[in-house]
Amino acid sequence: MDVRIQTQTKQKLFSQYFPTGTVASDAVAYVVDNPETVFQVQADATMAQATLGANAPLAAVQSTSTGSTVTGNSTTALDATVATTTQGFRVVGFVDSPNSQVGDAFTDVLVKFNIAQHSYTNATGI
Repeated sequence: MDVRIQTQTKQKLFSQYFPTGTVASDAVAYVVDNPETVFQVQADATMAQATLGANAPLAAVQSTSTGSTVTGNSTTALDATVATTTQGFRVVGFVDSPNSQVGDAFTDVLVKFNIAQHSYTNATGI
């Protein structure tokens, strides 16, 4: 999330998206690097209840130009094909909402960094 002053109204603007080429001397960005942080991410396919506790990587590398400039939401997704080997993330929960349920077409899940893969504890990072 970034915080900047909206040029026309001079009001603070909170956004998940920072447009390329923006010139602002007062912009603030938050970097979440705590290895205990829980993130909500959408899978690139169905994830069943049995995947709770499983390891998963992000899906294929995304272009830095993907995502919505309107909402700020990324198009990066979690690879629903979970791995038996250690990957960057561990599934720790599911989002149960009107827009997502366990096992739907693109399941929203809660993930945490796998500690062994986090850059604070692994010299090569994820």
